[in-house]
Amino acid sequence: MGEPVRVSVEADGGSRGNPGPAGYGAVVFGPGGTVLAERAEAIGVATNNVAEYRGLIAGLRAAADLGAGAVEVRMDSKLVVEQMSGRWKVKHPAMRPLADEARALTRGFRSVTFTWIPRADNTHADRLANQAMDGTPVSRTAALPGNTAAAPEDAHTTTPTAANGTAPTGSPATAGAAAPTGGTGATSTDSAISTDSAPSTGAPPATGATPAGATASTGATGTASTGTAASAGAASVTGAASTGVVAPEAGGASAGDAAPAASVTGAASASVGVPAGAAASAGAAGLFAAPVAPVAASARSAVPTAADPATPAGSSAPAGTSAAAPTTEPAEPTESAAAPGAGGGPAARVATGPARSSPAGWTGALGTPTKVLLLRHGQTAMSVDRRYSGRGDVALTALGEAQAAAAGRRIAALDGVDADTPILSSPLGRTRQTARAVAEATGGSVVVLDELVETDFGGWEGLTFTEAAERDPDLHRRWLSDTAVPPPGGESFDVVHERVTRARDRVLAGYAGRTVVVVSHVTPIKGLLRLALDVGPSILFRLHLDLASLSIAEFYPDGNASVRLVNDISHLV
Repeated sequence: MGEPVRVSVEADGGSRGNPGPAGYGAVVFGPGGTVLAERAEAIGVATNNVAEYRGLIAGLRAAADLGAGAVEVRMDSKLVVEQMSGRWKVKHPAMRPLADEARALTRGFRSVTFTWIPRADNTHADRLANQAMDGTPVSRTAALPGNTAAAPEDAHTTTPTAANGTAPTGSPATAGAAAPTGGTGATSTDSAISTDSAPSTGAPPATGATPAGATASTGATGTASTGTAASAGAASVTGAASTGVVAPEAGGASAGDAAPAASVTGAASASVGVPAGAAASAGAAGLFAAPVAPVAASARSAVPTAADPATPAGSSAPAGTSAAAPTTEPAEPTESAAAPGAGGGPAARVATGPARSSPAGWTGALGTPTKVLLLRHGQTAMSVDRRYSGRGDVALTALGEAQAAAAGRRIAALDGVDADTPILSSPLGRTRQTARAVAEATGGSVVVLDELVETDFGGWEGLTFTEAAERDPDLHRRWLSDTAVPPPGGESFDVVHERVTRARDRVLAGYAGRTVVVVSHVTPIKGLLRLALDVGPSILFRLHLDLASLSIAEFYPDGNASVRLVNDISHLV
């Protein structure tokens, strides 16, 4: 058999509201970038992640219709890429049938790779998705001279969704469902695709080497592995895992799933979120330098109250997020797990004793606490220069994006965190970018909470400590010694504390007894820790919080609280 016909699939999905009116777009490229097929369809009310998976499924089906044998899938959804590469588990029930259907489609090809790309490199599929949400479903396939593979009957025609056998509008597709159709855009017909593309009946050999010093999972050898969809005897996932971490689970068999699978490769990096093309080793923060990324828009939604549990607004990955992928997302990680390894993904977990105990037995606290995961945003150009950075809307640097991605993976691995875990963010761009990285890792959504915004430093915004002291020496000294004194044109720490207290109260009312991620800034996070510790304002000057650091506080319904973690940056090592 000759070389398999190689195509590239780019797919995207979107939801205006998350959940809200949703749609997907997919495009198949042949050699030289020739457009071979386009698909786009509105799918009713759904989430971003459902739409992303529907786009992937449509793109794979289009590639199969063309008779392709080898497929490179490129998407800007890190969640889908990591889950399909086998490095992250599919936690959300609504995602599992979609992931299973996509995996089943990969078995029809001789090889499939999954690669994350920035949103800026996925504009074709993004345009199709938006066109679908605007009401223009299209399925177009190029004429392929010399190809005996059957082309779709609706080639070059717009096709209503009711006639194409797709899953019901707004519902996740299930394995075996017909391909969603739709799409628009110019279609080229000047490229042919050959017919020697039948999938191999035997599984290709496993090519993913076990990382040095790591224990290979059962899935890496083709044996059964709980929660994975690759079949027994199928090729192992070949995405390279970083040294010192457990090999991915994918490659094993789930019950009743025995069809041979194609080799599925994911491009992983041994460094934490290094931008594409950058030479860096894990932990070498100074080598992450790259231009500052723009801030993408974020949906805004009110925090639900106890009587009005509104659905959080949607989020998507920030443009310019690093293409480096984490190596694995271990099954059932807990807070007591070891620190992440150098590759940025969680390290192998070592049992060291019983799970963490509840402080209620020592304090007499009653009820189920609301656990608040406090994450400071990643690095910005202002933080590099150590300047007062309050209401100025500055973006994350390349290192800041990498820090946010690493923190997102850390949080996603914590016990009790899943796609339903609320993610609350300050309205400023640097926190929204960081929150989106968390949402990409967990599959969740971001809600903007205005009270989480940083202190307004007024006339000192953008100045260094020395510059502010030289400009207003008397005021600066009083400001440092009295939390009721505001900066020129700004707000005092006392005012900030009142605002943060309101934020705490809203969180406890809207998410009582749940785990909540709060992405904010130094002063609000210190304020929330101050409330949990029931201490005075001196904590503002005696507590240090690093960029992208994680702290954890639990608030009990009887008024008690417990601080479980402060300024942890082990995920950045």
